[in-house]
Amino acid sequence: MPDELARGYLARASLFNRLNTPEAICALVASAVEVSSDAAMERPFVEVLAKLTEMTPGAFYTEHTLAPFQRAVRPAHECVAHGCDQDVPERMAHVRAFGRSSVQIQLCPQCVKEDIPYWGFSYWRKSHQFRGVVFCSKHEVGLHVANDTKWTSLPEHVIHQSTPFDEKVVADALRNPVIRRYEEICATLASNAYPASTKTLIHVIRQRMERVCPNERREPLRITPLVLSKVDGPWLQHFFPQLYRPNMVSRMNSLDRTVISEDVAYATPYYALALASLFESTDEAVSLIAHSSLDGVDVTEQVKKSNCQPDIGGVVVDHSVAAAVQDLISGASIVDAAQAQGLQPATLEALLLAVAQPHLKQLLASVH
Repeated sequence: MPDELARGYLARASLFNRLNTPEAICALVASAVEVSSDAAMERPFVEVLAKLTEMTPGAFYTEHTLAPFQRAVRPAHECVAHGCDQDVPERMAHVRAFGRSSVQIQLCPQCVKEDIPYWGFSYWRKSHQFRGVVFCSKHEVGLHVANDTKWTSLPEHVIHQSTPFDEKVVADALRNPVIRRYEEICATLASNAYPASTKTLIHVIRQRMERVCPNERREPLRITPLVLSKVDGPWLQHFFPQLYRPNMVSRMNSLDRTVISEDVAYATPYYALALASLFESTDEAVSLIAHSSLDGVDVTEQVKKSNCQPDIGGVVVDHSVAAAVQDLISGASIVDAAQAQGLQPATLEALLLAVAQPHLKQLLASVH
């Protein structure tokens, strides 16, 4: 399903086939993709599911796991496509079919209400799981948190035991434009097939900070004061309490370090919050990130350093594709850009559609 987490897909498959053990569902899926059950249990299961759904592993990691969100920003040498062997810790965090016996997960009660009569079942949305996202962008209602959910649980099974987010936190998020941009930026970062580099984010954030809050005293750049002036309230206090600690008032914290740290990537929410506070529109922020990546070394460095090349919409982003995209940004038509690099126009069209898809979905959601 669109925006469905892989764990929910497995749950539905097990319930529809009346299976209740990992071994049984592995055997069923293995038979469908013509691999042995032992091999299915040993291999990263996300990759088995990708084969089952006729998707590339890269596309499956991007669309149906939280890997793109959790590793949305990485140091340049780690900017490999999501799910690559070269980023073993993050890869292993998303390839286990069943993981712990219970997890905390979020759901929208209105989505569940609509899913049942339309699909016959409800499913877990990837976009509801980002830290700091407390409302459903489609229904504009607060999300619920379900604890102790098993891998066979669907939202309809746990909704009555779920806990809604604090009303004050949700109301704050819905009315504050910065927090709404935060949600949009999280969704956009989580739809990318490979991370942006810390170098790119530092470049974008610093340039904007110099315009928004000039550093006349030449003091270390700190974005916390700006964020507090724009977002101070129940939501920020709930998700970023460290910004309020007395010893952090005058010291650099993780949010401030998004402006200076190239060697260490901090958690995605910090970058999303910084961008949402600095820019007046999500499109401007993400387009600057994309443009800076193409102008710099991100794409080409990823291709050089990774045996697992970035895959977007089934298109491997190699040197020729990156060059064609740069030609497009410079004003060339799809046909001319493709021909100049020896590509088929359909290849660039597939790439552009894959990149634009999250924005198009948001547009459709706003229309409905």
